[in-house]
Amino acid sequence: MNKSTMKEKHVLVCTWSPNEKWKGLSDVEKREFLTAVAVSAASAKKGGMDILGWGALDRAVSNPAPQSFCGIFAVDNRDSLHAVDQAIELCGWYEYFDHVNVGAQLHGQNGIEATDALCNLLGVM
Repeated sequence: MNKSTMKEKHVLVCTWSPNEKWKGLSDVEKREFLTAVAVSAASAKKGGMDILGWGALDRAVSNPAPQSFCGIFAVDNRDSLHAVDQAIELCGWYEYFDHVNVGAQLHGQNGIEATDALCNLLGVM
């Protein structure tokens, strides 16, 4: 695929673990908060965000992240990536979860030009 025709793709990988404030909420309060988050996520999806999903982190992989869960989102540009990041903060997520974000523009999708993409990222000539 020609680089000029390759669609730009950015991902935001959010990893988190519930904190003590979250653990202190009742199940009703937790459900109300998560319902509000779901409404925001549905709105972002209508705006072009691709929700790849949420899941529990697998502790059996080598060098696992210390958090317990993740959400993975894809967007078409850097501005959209930052808008999703800001929306997560604005919904109050960080009040209840110890959270680490990883944002990146992806290169070499589907293994196309993997050598070139990896060399470029790592500064290999």
